[in-house]
Amino acid sequence: MLLQDFLHFNPVLFWRLFVTSDQKPTKMEFPEELKEYQHIIEQSKLDYIKVEITNGKTDIPITTSKLGGNPYLPIGIDYPLDNEGNPMMLLAQLNFAEIPHIPDYPVTGLLQFFIALDDLYGLNFNNPTAQEGFKVIYHKEIKNSGLQTDFSLIEDLLKSDDVYPVLTGEYKLTFKKDVCYVPVSDVHFEEFFGQSSFDFFESFDDPDTAWEVYSDYCSSVGHRIGGYAYFTQEDPRIWKKTLREYQLLFQLDSEDKFLMWGDVGVGNFFIKKEALKKLDFSDVLYNWDCT
Repeated sequence: MLLQDFLHFNPVLFWRLFVTSDQKPTKMEFPEELKEYQHIIEQSKLDYIKVEITNGKTDIPITTSKLGGNPYLPIGIDYPLDNEGNPMMLLAQLNFAEIPHIPDYPVTGLLQFFIALDDLYGLNFNNPTAQEGFKVIYHKEIKNSGLQTDFSLIEDLLKSDDVYPVLTGEYKLTFKKDVCYVPVSDVHFEEFFGQSSFDFFESFDDPDTAWEVYSDYCSSVGHRIGGYAYFTQEDPRIWKKTLREYQLLFQLDSEDKFLMWGDVGVGNFFIKKEALKKLDFSDVLYNWDCT
């Protein structure tokens, strides 16, 4: 058996030989039958911000990038409520002064994501851009005084047995700039390859192996700002062409014990490029799915 045949037969060994756990190669080493598409894959490269969650603390400043806890909220701004009048929980807030810059994203200001505490985490399948079960708020300027301090309503609600929080606790976030390539799960795969990922890999002699090797390198799992999205089911933008204008704004994956979207799922927020450039977060697409 030739070496390339053996590696094609054993994708796990292939991955261990050519891709280390701490560094990706500058040139992707795919099996021979994929190399002719390498230039297309490299054209799909995007900068993104890898988000990492630190251990929970109780002394996280109110203006810091974090998950959970009480939000930064100046006096005079109403606390976000869902369409039934219940307070929503702070899922995450991002202080862009703490985050490496990538094109089109803010360099300053604080961006917040709130979601409802119902059994669907505020998701509206029929209208995923209606900010009724979720809310995205951008604070262009960050103040150190004149802030709300009474969050008893949401604190009491989170203690109730009648709510379903995605997140428990409060966690600081750290960030690192990285690059990614279009994954099999993202609707933009079709834009680069001219067909869906399912149809594309069906043309190979061993579709499963080709799919697995590609997916290992072009992975979009994990927490991130920008880049390409990951789904455990299917990209909702596939079914409506009008939704394909939305690009990934923020993705929060599941973490063992303290952060869980249903049955080990992932949550995504998307925005149109021009709206992002204008710092207009009134039109955001929200989605989550699980296995």
